This record gives sequence, structure tokens and C-alpha cells, in this order.
Amino acid sequence: MSMKSGFTDWLGSPYHCTSEARRESIASEQSMSASASTTSGNFTSPLSGSPLSDSTPTSAPDLDRSAQSGVDEQSCMEPTSPWWVKLSRFRSLVGVAVVIALAATMPAWLPATHFLTVTDGVLAGIYTLLGLSMVILIGYSGQLVLMVNATYGLGAYATAILAIDDKFNLWLTILIGIAINIALALLIAVPLFRLQGHFLAVATLGVGLIAYAIFQAAPITGGSNGINGVPSLSIGGLHFSSEKAFLYLVWLIALLGIVGCRNLVTGKFGRAMLAISTTESAASSSGIRPLRVKIVVFVIAAVLTSVAGSLYATYAGFVSSSSFNVSLTLTILVMVVVGGLRSVWGVPFGVLAILIIQGALQTYGPNIIPANGSDIPIVGYGVVLVLFLMFLPGGLAGGAKQLWKLGSERATGLFRRPATFNEQPSLEESP
Repeated sequence: MSMKSGFTDWLGSPYHCTSEARRESIASEQSMSASASTTSGNFTSPLSGSPLSDSTPTSAPDLDRSAQSGVDEQSCMEPTSPWWVKLSRFRSLVGVAVVIALAATMPAWLPATHFLTVTDGVLAGIYTLLGLSMVILIGYSGQLVLMVNATYGLGAYATAILAIDDKFNLWLTILIGIAINIALALLIAVPLFRLQGHFLAVATLGVGLIAYAIFQAAPITGGSNGINGVPSLSIGGLHFSSEKAFLYLVWLIALLGIVGCRNLVTGKFGRAMLAISTTESAASSSGIRPLRVKIVVFVIAAVLTSVAGSLYATYAGFVSSSSFNVSLTLTILVMVVVGGLRSVWGVPFGVLAILIIQGALQTYGPNIIPANGSDIPIVGYGVVLVLFLMFLPGGLAGGAKQLWKLGSERATGLFRRPATFNEQPSLEESP
């Protein structure tokens, strides 16, 4: 065997022949020959027209040669994927490993950037939950819902109001916040989803503005002063008061959300979501109820944002209306576009990319662009959004997928070899 063919087999040859398949095929050929020899009657060959007698058995050497040559050719013509293609089938496991490694090393590499802290890592995990809600709503269901700040703030205020002075158990307040968000989603879903396209976007943006006004003016929310003294989370004797411990907790919950959303969009319900995002009339003719699918997705998104709000309240210990303005919704939208609108695994990378850009612009931007420091990230968001929509509409996840596909095709072409069975050509093939 040559070195090239051996290296190709080690990488995962696109053609594979096993001795087990060969033995099975030989046994099949022998059984067919035996059954043919017991049948009486003469048949005419379709090629030569000469009569063939099935009572004349094939000799054993001829059968072995024909079986051996036919077996190898038949079994080896079925291609099997090389290792780099097989690895793509385990993208979810690879994604889990990457996210775990990224979160576990955040306390080390975030401060090393000199413009990010562990707090940014905690916010990245919280924003990942918000981004997941937008991915399943906008990316997969095609519903341009822009009221993340409303359900996010509602979850945060529910936990803050109920948890101060130890009125309720902190974990119970998270569940109460989820219940309140589910009730709100069910209440406004039917009138909202009678609208489509930009009308739905404007309507939900109006809901976000109304929610922000209530957060800012209602006495129960503390008005502009907010609510202070929210306790930190704990499980038994394990307290998540330190930034590092809370970072790991947030990313554990974010990872559960990623895996859950991934299973949702890859299943039967995910196909229904894609169907209504393409055309609702065709989805209805296929037995899908678009309104029911929209309501379920809306409720799931409300649960994700409510959990994110509760986590933010317990981490910050202080809740103010300034954290839930409409600009937060637009920021999360940019993060989702950068990560990939139809990619669950792209959300954390889009969030981290925007946080890195934001930190870099706030730190080094004033030295380059003479402008107000708070306005520079907004300009950067716009530039990044336009560039990604023009040159990388699939986001970081789509670009990584294209690179992987291109590399797989080139590697397959480089190491592919024909399924040859004889090293020397036969007399018919020789010149």
C-alpha cells in the first residue's frame, strides 16, 4: 500500500469496503446460484439470444472469482463520509464544549483585554438569554417582535419587589416573574399577531415604550430612583455573591437555554416555525396553525427574558428603569444579527463580539474620534450592523459554517481516491 493511500485511509477514505460486507455478499451469491440450479427450464439470454440452462451450475472457482470481484466493487461503491464530515454531525457537542471552555476561562481573559471585566462576562450570559428569545421569534418564526426590554424589565422588577426584605424566597420570585410574563404574553399575543411585518414591529416597539414609561413613573417600581437591596442567589449553603461564582451560574443557565432552544428549532415544532416564517397560507394548508405556533414561541421567549431579568436583579442588587429602555432592544438585535439570526449557537459569540467592540470603542474611541464617549458605541453598532448585513448576512455562525463547508470540500477533493481493486490494469484496459 502506498503512503498516500494509507494516509487517506487514516483520515477517512470516502470509499470503504469491509470484509463482513464481502462475506455477506458472497453468501448471497452462493444462495442465488444454488436456488437457480434447482429450477428446471431453459431461458434465453437477453444479450446473445442463446439458450441458457439453469441446470448447469457455475463452477466453484468461477463463483469465487465473480463473487470476489463483484463484492468488492459493489460494497466499495457506497461512499462513507470522511472524518471532517462526520465531525459536523456533532456540532451541538462541539458547541457545548466551546461555550463551556469560553465561560470557564472568562475570569482569566476578560481582564486581560484591559477594557472588559468579569461583570461584562455576567452581562454576556444574561444577554445570551435575551438573544435566544429574538432568534426563535425573529430568525425562525419570522415575527419581528421588538419588546425585549418590556419582558426583561418585568422579570427584574418582579424579583426585586418580591425579594426585598425577604418577603418571598428568591427562587420563588423568579418563578412568579415567569408566571407574570407568561400571563402578559398570552394577554397581548392574539391582538399583536393579527399584525404582520413592519406593523408588528412598530406595535411591539410601542409596547416596549409603554413598559419603559411605566417602569419610570410607577410608584411600585421606585420611579427613577429604582429599587435597592435585592439579595443575591444561594442554593443551600452555596452563595453566589462573588462575581466569579455568579458568572458560572449565569452561563450554566444560558447553556441550558441554548441547548433547549437548539432542540426546539431542530424538531417538529422548529419546522413549523420555519414554515410560518416562509408563508403562513402554505403552512395552514399543511395542517399547521400559525397563530398557535406564534403564541407558543412568544411565551417561550417571554420565559427566557423573564429569567434573564431576574438574574440581572439578583446580580446587580439594584433595579432602575434606565436599564430597560428601548435602546437595549436594539442592542440585542444587533448582537443577534452579528451572531446569526438563524443560529442558536451564534448568539453567545455575537453577544461577546458586540461587548468587545463596545468596550474597545469606549476605551480607545475618544482618542480617535472627537465625540461624546456615549455616542461612539451607537455609531459602532450601526456600522457593524450594515457591514454584516451586506457581507455576512448569516452572521458569525453562517460564516463559520461556510468556511467549514469549503474546507471540507477541499479536503475531500484532496484526499479522495478512486475505488480501485486491482493495482495492475486488465488486458482490456491496457493500451
